[in-house]
Amino acid sequence: MRNNEYLTDENYAYFPELEMDESESGVSLLIRHDFYSSDNEHGQKLLNSLLMQYLDSNKKISNLFIVDSGVRLLDSENDYLVAVSDLLHIADEVFVCKDSVDYYGTLIEETPNMSMIDSNDFFALVINQKNLIQIN
Repeated sequence: MRNNEYLTDENYAYFPELEMDESESGVSLLIRHDFYSSDNEHGQKLLNSLLMQYLDSNKKISNLFIVDSGVRLLDSENDYLVAVSDLLHIADEVFVCKDSVDYYGTLIEETPNMSMIDSNDFFALVINQKNLIQIN
């Protein structure tokens, strides 16, 4: 499902995260896990599909937040790094929880728009977002 050819109102029943209208400044996207719904290969494929649909939607991302096992998506050994890499490049700012990176031992190649911040600062930013899409 690329290029929005299959993206219809029916798809929102599966990915309600895509329903939120973006403001002029864009939306903030919070990725908490390296899977969607269930922690297995199927959940990873679902997450990849969701990320690809988000990319195809051409919605602006003002802030991308990555925490907990979601930081594993940034590891160069991750099979789904391509979709996440594209998100990193279209987001105005990327905030990665350093505490999660340390916990999971993830090796991350930082981008110019990326900030590694501790969990206190991370969640202080997250709770102040107006248009936040949370991927679980």
